[in-house]
Parts: sequence; C-alpha cells; structure tokens
Amino acid sequence: MSTPRQADITCRRHFLRDGFAEIIYERLSRKKIDKFVNVAINCDKAGGFSIEGRGAFIFDNIEGSFYNILGLPMMKLNELFEKLGAPLL
Repeated sequence: MSTPRQADITCRRHFLRDGFAEIIYERLSRKKIDKFVNVAINCDKAGGFSIEGRGAFIFDNIEGSFYNILGLPMMKLNELFEKLGAPLL
C-alpha cells in the first residue's frame, strides 16, 4: 500500500515540448518604420507587432513554426493531449 505522497508522484506525468521560431525582419528605412508605427495598430500585441495583416510587410522570412509566433501551437498541443488519451480532434 502506498502513501498519498507516493500515489501522487506515481500518477503525475510531465510533458515537455518546445518549438522554434525565428522572424527575420526586412531591412527597413526610417520612413517605412515611421509609416508602420503610425498606421499599424499594435498596442495590444505581444512584442508590439502582429505577424498577420500589415505586420506581414515588415518580415522577410519566418524560420520554424508560424503558430509559435502567432500564439498557441495547436498541433503540438494536440500531440500532448493524444498522449494523455484525450485528443482535441
């Protein structure tokens, strides 16, 4: 018979997934930067920019997962839930 602490430890599972994403910015002139800042509404965005919409004009390339930049990487999340026996789809 196990103690409650032992039962807690044996029932606990840890899952770790990481994702990589790198944004490569376009080389922007001061004029383009000023225009982007004045036109784009980004005060409510993490990092001060949105990769969608007008934000796409300042990025040259994305390496890695677009969803890691956008927010929650749903495919990785679904993989974790599948391992727990409760897939999202």
